[in-house]
Amino acid sequence: MICPKCYTDYEGDHCPNCKNTDKSGQQDLSDAPVKDSNAYLFIILGMFGMMLVLMTLAALVGGTLLFKGGSGKASVQENVPFRADEQSFPVQEEVTQAPADPEADKAALNAWQRKSGKYQSGDYEVGTDVPAGTYFILSDGAGYGDFYAGVYAAESMSSESEIYGGFYKNICYIVLEEGQYLHFSHSTMYALDSIENPYDPFKGGGMFLVGTDVEPGTYCITCDNDQYSGTYEIYSTITSSGPVVKDSGYIESNDSTVEITLNDGEYLKMDFCQLCAE
Repeated sequence: MICPKCYTDYEGDHCPNCKNTDKSGQQDLSDAPVKDSNAYLFIILGMFGMMLVLMTLAALVGGTLLFKGGSGKASVQENVPFRADEQSFPVQEEVTQAPADPEADKAALNAWQRKSGKYQSGDYEVGTDVPAGTYFILSDGAGYGDFYAGVYAAESMSSESEIYGGFYKNICYIVLEEGQYLHFSHSTMYALDSIENPYDPFKGGGMFLVGTDVEPGTYCITCDNDQYSGTYEIYSTITSSGPVVKDSGYIESNDSTVEITLNDGEYLKMDFCQLCAE
């Protein structure tokens, strides 16, 4: 029987819980149907399975949207560029300043040099460490401004593999081809469009591009000191195999001069001499 007051299931004359003896409203549960526990288990399992299906569908839809993007064409994180010539690796983050420790972080140094167009003294593989092209190298000012620069055919950079090179005063132009190797010291190399030539052919020696560093025309050359005789060379062009010499000569003292004619696109190299001031 069920107590109509506290709903306790009991047998006897009064409720053992609330002592109620009023039997009006009591129910006889002897004929009540037995609940099927297996039915409840199937219902619960069914609801859980439905939740798993819904969660899986939501994950698939979300992943598809992330992969395809708004245009419906497959892409991978559209804000990260890819390039085929880098074997589909993401482009490195743009370098905004030189690394604090260049010796410890060669990759960062290489990226910075490419971005700035400025390369410090050292050894370089053309096409890997520095792009092929035309550059000029500026002395760091030590001694008389002399520095060495050489282009080689092999990584060993031995005298047997040297293509061209030598000692230069103040500045030289150089042409590099992919697969070559470059060594220069006591100087800094610059891309042509990074800075202007800081040297004046009327005030000292160096290498100068006619039409850029000096106007085409006829000039005289004189020594820039009273201790050493001067030498000069005129190149019709400079290639990755070295300069093509058009003319050369020397000046015995600062009391003598030599007249030369310079054409657009040629190069003038002077050691211990300079163009005569107007």
